[in-house]
Amino acid sequence: MILYWIKKNLFSTLFDSLLTVISSLLLLWISSSLFNWGFTQARWAVISDNLRLFFVGQYPLNLLWRPWTSLAIILASAGFSWGILTRNNPLFIAFNLSVIGILAALCAILAIPISLMSSLKLLGILILLIIAAYSGKQLGQKFSSLGTWLPF
Repeated sequence: MILYWIKKNLFSTLFDSLLTVISSLLLLWISSSLFNWGFTQARWAVISDNLRLFFVGQYPLNLLWRPWTSLAIILASAGFSWGILTRNNPLFIAFNLSVIGILAALCAILAIPISLMSSLKLLGILILLIIAAYSGKQLGQKFSSLGTWLPF
């Protein structure tokens, strides 16, 4: 089955065969060069030394509550939308739970290079996303016309 698909889609004509071989060689060369650079020449300490700069730039320390608030509002809105759009389906299926678990693990892992407070804020915002999704689902079930104007 797989061999038939490969022959039909990648090697059906001479041009397709040449394109497949050349593209594969090019991808192999690029990936091996990136792999070599990443493990032998890259200076990864720059990232850990400038992590705050990568996250918020030169934003003033006393105003950092603004990006945190914006992130919370965006994820709460996304949670409400998720809940409303999936009002007739189960909200916490295995895939969704695994994505939430991966996000929670990333929040916990980020506590090591950044700070425990930032990690706790991210976990709190993730919990806000889950609460907003559940609330959106309840709202969507109560008001069935909610969200029907969306194009999808």
